[in-house]
Amino acid sequence: MILPFLDGIPKFLLAPVTWVLVLMNLIAYVYFHPNQAITRSSTERYLENKDLMSAQGRIYSDFVLSQSGKYSGYLVDVAALANLGRKEKIELMGYLALRDNFFIKKSRIEDYSGDVVEYAYWRKHIDEYSEVQELSPGSLFGMISSKSEIYRWISYQFIHGSFLHIFSNMWFLIIFGGFLEKRIGSLRFLGAYLLSGVVAAIAVNYMSGFTGRPLVGASGSIMGLVGIFASFSLTYPHRFLFWIFPKRGFWGFIFLPAWVSIGILFLLDIAGYLGTVAEFGAVAHSAHIGGVLIGYAIGTLFLKKYRLSTLPTENRAPQVQTI
Repeated sequence: MILPFLDGIPKFLLAPVTWVLVLMNLIAYVYFHPNQAITRSSTERYLENKDLMSAQGRIYSDFVLSQSGKYSGYLVDVAALANLGRKEKIELMGYLALRDNFFIKKSRIEDYSGDVVEYAYWRKHIDEYSEVQELSPGSLFGMISSKSEIYRWISYQFIHGSFLHIFSNMWFLIIFGGFLEKRIGSLRFLGAYLLSGVVAAIAVNYMSGFTGRPLVGASGSIMGLVGIFASFSLTYPHRFLFWIFPKRGFWGFIFLPAWVSIGILFLLDIAGYLGTVAEFGAVAHSAHIGGVLIGYAIGTLFLKKYRLSTLPTENRAPQVQTI
């Protein structure tokens, strides 16, 4: 686990945009939390209906095989096994169907040649499920394949799915935002933050593709800040707090150069992107990758144009602490 150790938590007047962004994210989370709870409950009930999921799995398998040119070889292979009656593959296809907006949309208008009674049973429940999902914060403001409104490129950055999701993002926003804003200026900081979020969404679209699961969260924008800091750290060395998982009889911290720590983060996202089957992806590693790359480019531009002489040059690391 990597924890940033930069300037600590800044005062409001030193980083007003950072704190306003944090406040906006928290307000959005609190305001939409009741809707998120309803959506989550609806999803859980839907997934717990084994007969419904089996019906959905069989219908989705037929659909994927009829549209095999639009799907990955992995998904086509799973669909073929499901059609042979493999129970675990049928259940898997039932789960994956909810991530596929193309399937949900096309299945409403195209004739189904299989069991019409089973199809009618599934159609009734998927319509009820979709009505609830349409009112979810992710569907209203997130990036999703069936939606094309321009505002979503910004609004998705302020929607979070869980307390852990928003806590981790806001923690990094406070640390990196507090460090960068007072050095590059509030307006440039805000522009870089929002632009990083837009580029992160573009990266998801081209590297992974938007699915029925909305893209939400500020992590792409925040990884843009990490990228900016990475470019600074090569010229103005700083340190990171790197927490080593405890072993028996030992617990402590070790401090590494910033570029090493950021490199670890970036490589973890590369590995996550390459090692995750697209149909199962939950963490948007491609958004993190896009955010870091555009952030690094922005930081390099700032260094070239503004020569940020106010950045401190000391390179001091606290002593390793052991207990």
